[in-house]
Amino acid sequence: MTMYKVLVNGRSCNGGDLVWSLPRQRPDGSWEAGAWHEVGGPIQVCRNGLHLTRHPVEWWKRGAECYVAEYEGDTDEDRDGLKIAVRRARLLRRLTTEELAALGIWREGHHRVTAGRAIAYGSASVLASDSASVRAYGSASVLASGSASVLASGSASVLAYDSASVEASGSASVEAYNSASVLAS
Repeated sequence: MTMYKVLVNGRSCNGGDLVWSLPRQRPDGSWEAGAWHEVGGPIQVCRNGLHLTRHPVEWWKRGAECYVAEYEGDTDEDRDGLKIAVRRARLLRRLTTEELAALGIWREGHHRVTAGRAIAYGSASVLASDSASVRAYGSASVLASGSASVLASGSASVLAYDSASVEASGSASVEAYNSASVLAS
C-alpha cells in the first residue's frame, strides 16, 4: 500500500518538526528520492518514529504538500489505520494535483463527496452530502446538504441545507436553510 507524508515548508507539521530531505525533480521529469531519515529506540505511534499515513486528507493543513514515501525496519500502526510510525523512511516524489484530487484534496475544479473527508481550497467547488465532511479555505465554495459537515475559513463560501452543519471563521460566508446549523466566529 502507498504511504504518504504531509509537510509544510519541508517540515513535519502534525506534532513533529523534522526538516525532511525533499526529493528533487530532474529536468526529464523523473524524481531523485530524498535522503533516508532514521530514528533509534522503540517504535511507537505518537511517541517515537517517523510517521506516515495512508490518508493524507486527515493531516492536510494550509500550505501543505504531500509526498509518496517508502520505509524500512520496525513499524507500529494505530488502531484506526490512519498513521504508522516507522524506523526509517524517505520521500520519493511530490504528488501531482491530479493525485491529490484522487485522495480528496482539491485545489480546483468541481467535485462531489458523499462520505469521508475532503479538503477544498483555491478555486475548488464541492457538492457535499450524506455523511461527508469538508474543510474549506481560500476561495473554495461548498454546497452542503443531508448530514454533511463543513469547516470553513478564509474566504470560503458555504451554502447549507437540511441537517448540514457548518463552522465558519475568518471572512468565510455562510447561507443556511431548513434545519442547517451554523457556528460562526
